[in-house]
Amino acid sequence: MTQRVPATLKRGVLAIRLNRKEKNNTLTPAMYGALADAILDGDRAARVLWITGNGDAFIGGNNDNAFADTAAGRDGGLDTDHFLLATAILEDPDDHGNQRHGHRRGRLAW
Repeated sequence: MTQRVPATLKRGVLAIRLNRKEKNNTLTPAMYGALADAILDGDRAARVLWITGNGDAFIGGNNDNAFADTAAGRDGGLDTDHFLLATAILEDPDDHGNQRHGHRRGRLAW
């Protein structure tokens, strides 16, 4: 899945590119998992998370057919929970859910 969600780290910026321009970068469940993996595997030197997309669209939303297949049990499972956990860790990896709104001490700013 890394070809659909390649990530690079340069000068403290973790850049993640959605690479599904033939479908306007609509997200599949596997792409959510790849996003989460890229975020969680990012080097501790990363201070900024930059998500962008190839082609004319940043993101075209969710791929409804892929999510319907997941709901019907026709694929490997749903990775959106993994993605939500990864973004929560970005907010504050040391706070474990007790964060006060507006106060961010997280590893990455976005």
